[in-house]
Amino acid sequence: MDTPHRPSASACPAAAMPASSAPASASGKPRAHARCFALLTDFGLDDPYVGQLKGVLHRLAPSVPVIDISHGVPPHRVETAAFFLAASHPHFPAGAIFICVVDPGVGSPRGLVSMESGGQVMLAPDNGLLHLAAEARPDAVLRRLDPTRLPDPQGATFHGRDVLAPLA
Repeated sequence: MDTPHRPSASACPAAAMPASSAPASASGKPRAHARCFALLTDFGLDDPYVGQLKGVLHRLAPSVPVIDISHGVPPHRVETAAFFLAASHPHFPAGAIFICVVDPGVGSPRGLVSMESGGQVMLAPDNGLLHLAAEARPDAVLRRLDPTRLPDPQGATFHGRDVLAPLA
C-alpha cells in the first residue's frame, strides 16, 4: 500500500467520534463496533448485479447486515455518488464498511482506494468518489490499494463483486 495521506480540510468538517469514546453499554463497558456493510452503486435494480454483490457478502460474512444506501445513482455519475456518500456516512456506526461502486473507468487500469475515518472503512474505485467524505473528516486516512495484494477478479468488469466484496 502507498503511504497514507490526509485530505485537505473542509470549511465545515463533521465531528468524528474516536473508537475509544464509543458509547457505553448498559454495563458501562464501551460497545464493540457495530459491523455492517453499506452499499452505494449505480447498478440499478433491473438486473442481477446487486443480488450477486449481496450474495458474495452473505457467503463470506453471513451474520453481517447489509444496508443499501442507493443503487439508483445515475450511471457513471461519480459526483452524485460522492454526494450520497458524504450525506449518508455520518448516520452509520463505527464499524460500518462501505462498498461504493460507481465506476466510469471499469475495466481500465484505474486503481482502488480505501478510506478509514471514525472507525468506518470505505472502499471505492480511485476516481474521486471518496473525495467529499474525506474532506469532511479531519481524521480521514486514504490509501491506494496494492493490486498485488487484492483478491484476483473473476472478470475485468465487476470489481465490486469480485474484489471489493471479498476485501470488505
